[in-house]
Amino acid sequence: MDASPDSELTSYLKIFSHLEPIDLLHLTRVAKAFRSFLLGKQTVGIWASARRNVDDLPECPPFLSEPAYAHLMFSPYCHNCLAGNVQNVIFTFNIRYCASCKRQQTVDSYLLGGRGGFNGGMTADMFCKTLNERRRIVYHKVEVESVWHSWLAIPDDDEEARETFRNHHRERVQQIEAHAILCEEWDKARKASRKQHLDEQKKEKLETVVKKLRAAGWGAELDAMQSSNYFELSDHALIRSTKRMTDKAWKTIEPSILSLMKGYKKTRLINERRKELKIRLLWLTGVIKEAFPDLRTTSSDFQPHFVDYALMPEFRQLSESPSSADVTLEDYSLLRDNLVEYTNRWRDQIGDELTSIINSGYRFPAFQDPLRLAMTFFDCTACRRKNMQFPAVIAHECLRVRYWRCREDSDAAYFYEDVVLNAWNCRTWSSRNLAVSRASDRAMKIIQACGLDPLKTSRLTLQELDPRVDHARTAHGAIDQEEAEWELISGEAVALAKECEENNRESLFQEYYPQLLFSCARCDDPMSNRNTTLPRALDHVRRAHSIANPSAENGDIYISGDTPPILEKPVLLVSDRICAFDLTATENKYFEESGAICDFRGFQHVDFTTSV
Repeated sequence: MDASPDSELTSYLKIFSHLEPIDLLHLTRVAKAFRSFLLGKQTVGIWASARRNVDDLPECPPFLSEPAYAHLMFSPYCHNCLAGNVQNVIFTFNIRYCASCKRQQTVDSYLLGGRGGFNGGMTADMFCKTLNERRRIVYHKVEVESVWHSWLAIPDDDEEARETFRNHHRERVQQIEAHAILCEEWDKARKASRKQHLDEQKKEKLETVVKKLRAAGWGAELDAMQSSNYFELSDHALIRSTKRMTDKAWKTIEPSILSLMKGYKKTRLINERRKELKIRLLWLTGVIKEAFPDLRTTSSDFQPHFVDYALMPEFRQLSESPSSADVTLEDYSLLRDNLVEYTNRWRDQIGDELTSIINSGYRFPAFQDPLRLAMTFFDCTACRRKNMQFPAVIAHECLRVRYWRCREDSDAAYFYEDVVLNAWNCRTWSSRNLAVSRASDRAMKIIQACGLDPLKTSRLTLQELDPRVDHARTAHGAIDQEEAEWELISGEAVALAKECEENNRESLFQEYYPQLLFSCARCDDPMSNRNTTLPRALDHVRRAHSIANPSAENGDIYISGDTPPILEKPVLLVSDRICAFDLTATENKYFEESGAICDFRGFQHVDFTTSV
């Protein structure tokens, strides 16, 4: 080889004439003899000939040598750190940088001292520039330092030399930028051609794999993949590679591809089963709507949801029938007449759950239903809601939460449940967030103060008696108070208290009305558009259901079952002879809660400030 440049020059020149610049670059890196020969001045023609073998490659610019031009265009190494596979060529800088070196070797200003510095009479058009990853103009650090070094060497009073210097660099920049445009266009075309070639190779490889899989019996899966152009296969790393698909290569990747197909088959069967179940659930929904066609009302919040019906044994058994079974809409319609029975059974089950909670704290007679008693109250452990009674407690929003899928599709034991809960995006009713309220203990004392047995007195009985205790507060309203002792009041005080309550009932309702929660009566999904304010509920009906003037009177919205009850405010009976400073701590407490003030003598409701 050492003698070849002299003894066999003609042969090598003939060979070199068929090579491309990248081939010559490789030769300069494999042997010192080739490097010494090819980088000599006498081989410019060899490099030019190799360059012309590359289609549409722009001519070598005058400011670069042929080897340097070839190195810039074809050598995939960073010119600063020698990192490999660097495709980012900055043609305006005539250099190839990796991302890290580009940030290090560029500056955001050509001024002396950086941004906001001294321009010294130079202008931006004297420097080559490019855009960084943030699309901001940056300059080549090496060039900026070199130009400034030359500029500062020119005497300050030699304006002619300075102008010549400026014009020279402006022409240089224009020449570089003009050639950079040609190089960028060629580079884009080359990359597009390369991409097209690789895409054709991958397509051919994919077609070969598809043929082999069809021959192996995977036709159903391939038919399902066809709508996505076999994306699941084409995205596989072994198929994305550019290696040709030979029989030997197929044997190498076959186990991995077959594993992919098995997984896809499993997913396909699951999706088909899920789709089948959703169709059956739609039939069930239609049957339930036919059985209960009326708009939703407050009592609807105490009824089962579609999720609860779908998980009832009768509907679940029908819906979970195998695909081979001929399940139709008529099969669901046959169960429609039993919906009332199923609903009552569901409410009985809910009642049993609530009864077990209240039984954990009290012992009731065997014949007594604790849920109907006036002393039975529940608290929610998930929020601050307290003192809920049956059946309003059923509608509490924390007992039926949204469903977030947390199981894998492969979990067959919960597959049907997952489909059902995901279809309506909510879970079944659950009492896990309920506990016996402390108000039950206070209620027992109040009921005992009324001369009644708290283990036998129902809410209906207490409402019919309508007693008043202590400072003439209604028995139900006294539940929220913490006093340990209560006593039944009677006679004229009760009459005065009831009259005062009646006089204030309208204003009390007007005060509480904006705080009431409303739900949409036209939405089937109780998990959405519920427990909201009146303006929002009305706005939803106008927007979602195209009703111009919705109202609660027309049944478009209703008061949610989860709305806290309106409690009568405490009534404070005070003689007009008593000074405000003579009120007890308890009386002041009632007054601070805006309790009503009644004049004993005049039987009139008066403001406290005028009754002293």
